[in-house]
Amino acid sequence: MRALGSGLLLLILCTAGLELACVPEDVPGEVVGTYEFEGRLEVNQCGDAAFPAVDPLEMRAELRRDLDMAVWRVPQAPVAYGVVEEDETYVFTGGGTYPAYEGCTFVQEEIIEIEGVGEETATGSTVIRITTAAGSNCTPSHAAAGGPFLALPCEIRWSMDGSSIDPIF
Repeated sequence: MRALGSGLLLLILCTAGLELACVPEDVPGEVVGTYEFEGRLEVNQCGDAAFPAVDPLEMRAELRRDLDMAVWRVPQAPVAYGVVEEDETYVFTGGGTYPAYEGCTFVQEEIIEIEGVGEETATGSTVIRITTAAGSNCTPSHAAAGGPFLALPCEIRWSMDGSSIDPIF
């Protein structure tokens, strides 16, 4: 059985060493803030064996805006696009489906929400939810059956605090 590891969007947003060709030179929108974020792990319902969540979660990100489009840019990673909601919250979503073994497919969703963009401090959350795909039998993945997951569906959540820093690009 393949362990899920870190979240797809989290990997896209945070991991160094991804293909540099994926990072466009001309990123849309105006820079509205550059922050150093620290995320405090609030909950890991999945369990460390299934999802070894980093605590603290640390990253530097440039946030841009083009009308209602939000842009999240970190060094050496692809640019992520989201929306700016009416209350000025920047929201980025991602995820996908991941076959684990025959008959079991996981669905992973990640949501990053940031408030206070453009100010000296920004706050928000990063949430990863893992469920099983419709029709999947992932019972062997449950801890009670000897698998790594303490619960399914499950959620991993960090509270994010960001401090304004000098430009990183």
